[in-house]
Amino acid sequence: MPEPLAADPKSLALARVLAREYGHELAAVNYVRGVAIGGRLRLHRLAPDGVDPAPAIAEAVAAHVTPEAFDSLRDADGSVHAGYVWAGELSVATGDGRYAAFLARIADLYLERRADGLPRPVDADARVEDVFCASAVLGHAYAASGVARYAEVLAELLAHVHAQPDTGLWWHCGASPFYWGRGNAFAALGFAEALSCLPAGFAGGEPSSRRSTARTSRRWSHASIHPVPGTR
Repeated sequence: MPEPLAADPKSLALARVLAREYGHELAAVNYVRGVAIGGRLRLHRLAPDGVDPAPAIAEAVAAHVTPEAFDSLRDADGSVHAGYVWAGELSVATGDGRYAAFLARIADLYLERRADGLPRPVDADARVEDVFCASAVLGHAYAASGVARYAEVLAELLAHVHAQPDTGLWWHCGASPFYWGRGNAFAALGFAEALSCLPAGFAGGEPSSRRSTARTSRRWSHASIHPVPGTR
């Protein structure tokens, strides 16, 4: 399970404000609500001086980890699947393996390939959201289960995607060839999630360390993004 980085007091204070307002429900299921739920769990691991949010979160998500809920996800896209980014961490927090197992079932959908070689739920139009969404699903499924195939498929996908070579910025997608501030955030956050979850040896499908994945993310990032220490 990815370990949250230490935060300064101001960042923790802001995180506590956000945690009071967000991450308390999952309806409708999407990455916005899922990231907020995961944020509350990570905040408590980082600063466990308040009420453990795990029991309340388990109650809030109960209706969304059923067989019927999974059936509704089969043909959904990554923006919905990433709504379960918290699942492995909730299993650790509660000792209940159902959540990680549910995330693994979603990750299994990404092992199915289309004719173009990409995972079936990934948009064929190179939609930048998928950099984050696939990392949220496959990276965290790997972290929770240790199933190497999840890491392999994610690394292959991250080696396939790229920003515009003349700017280092990311278009929204092929049908919308425009730069989008949130789109660049999706790419940066997707690589960050992958770096948090993938082991050495799964960097862009090459037998190398996490540093190679960091170099890849920097190569396709805007020059204004600060280098990751130790990745030159």
